[in-house]
Amino acid sequence: MKTKIFSLLLSVAACVGLASCHDDNWNPGYGSDTEGSVSLSSMSVDVDTDEALLSRAGVSTDAFLVDLLDKTTGAVKRSYTFGSMPEVVSLPAGDYTVSVRSHNVKDAEWEAPYYVGQTDFTIEVGKITEIGTVSCKFSNIKVTVKYTKELLSYMGDDAKVRVIANDRGELDYSGTETRAGYFAAVEGSTTLVAEFSATIKGNTVTALKTFTDVKAGQHHIITFSVKNGNATIDDEFGTIEASGIKIDADINHETVGGNAPAGDDNQQGTTTRPGEEEWPDEPVTPGPGPDVPGPAVAPIRIEANKDCPKLNLDGGTNKVEDGKAYKVDIYADKLISHLYVKISSDNESFLGSAGAMLPLDFDLAHIEEEHGAELKAMMDDPNTLGLPCDEKVLDKDYVLFDVSGLVPLLSGFPGTHEFTITVEDKEGNTLTKKLILFAQES
Repeated sequence: MKTKIFSLLLSVAACVGLASCHDDNWNPGYGSDTEGSVSLSSMSVDVDTDEALLSRAGVSTDAFLVDLLDKTTGAVKRSYTFGSMPEVVSLPAGDYTVSVRSHNVKDAEWEAPYYVGQTDFTIEVGKITEIGTVSCKFSNIKVTVKYTKELLSYMGDDAKVRVIANDRGELDYSGTETRAGYFAAVEGSTTLVAEFSATIKGNTVTALKTFTDVKAGQHHIITFSVKNGNATIDDEFGTIEASGIKIDADINHETVGGNAPAGDDNQQGTTTRPGEEEWPDEPVTPGPGPDVPGPAVAPIRIEANKDCPKLNLDGGTNKVEDGKAYKVDIYADKLISHLYVKISSDNESFLGSAGAMLPLDFDLAHIEEEHGAELKAMMDDPNTLGLPCDEKVLDKDYVLFDVSGLVPLLSGFPGTHEFTITVEDKEGNTLTKKLILFAQES
């Protein structure tokens, strides 16, 4: 994502003006015959991210910290913020590195993605050097914590998860915490510890999970769940004492902004805007041989439809554009028992308009049963909502969730609109994904 690009005209004009007054041996070092100059007005910063992590409007680089360092010794020769750099700086001839970072990174902090980048340049006597573009990549560790619907329905208000990264950074996530925590990457350390605690039916239940091979430049999503069955059925766990509830956790790693470490197979160098990421081709997986089992398939999958392969369902923002498809494929091998949809927005006018038309939290598998025939008719009508419901959802193994028809409505309400989709199958498996749409003010 390109941000704040200075025009090259300033440096070009400076060169033309200076050439008209001096011969080819002129040097800009205030009389010194050992100095040259670097044009900072020609320098731009490119923030490489697939999520609007600092701002919905993009990443502002004005406060980014810029250091000019001696490449040999590492000594800092000049320091500025990107928004207050002078146009031209004089330095002794030699090799230098310009280092750019978003801020001074802390061991742990909320909503503070850390970007860093650098490039080398050489100062020659009597000449002006142009740096060009410095690409900054996401370089700390992003962690979010989630819970399955089954566990959420069972947790007490005191539920929390303590996350410790690399034995340094530490944050406590409450049961309702939706922010992302950001942890400093420590060279040689790749450990993430998550400690769950909650009161469940009057008993304190804890679980400690340790994850290894945690890398900078990734978004680590930790999802806690109830292990070995449905915790709402008392008989399955007896009296459900403290030792009767078993908590498990899985971690999903997603590379942010193409900043995969060396040797990682994740895509590299993406510079697209939120919701417009370049997705790699699907990998070709050899079929199972006579002694090799096939890959395990999740019982529930919520995926972007083939008509919109770039649609992000993992927390990324999708830009609202008229005529663009917003379709989600829902697969449930064990058949759908519930398809919950919750609509939220930071635009109060949208919430008021949408809330006057339909409930903002509903189950598409049981619309008429819970909300009546009138809402079912609206759901069925392609000219109003056009969402599948009741017999088109219940006991099905596939449903197309298509909100493309709502885009004209969303376009009139600038802001971020979230559709939280939770699928539950006949065996109690659940999966939640978020379709986040951002409508820009016209």
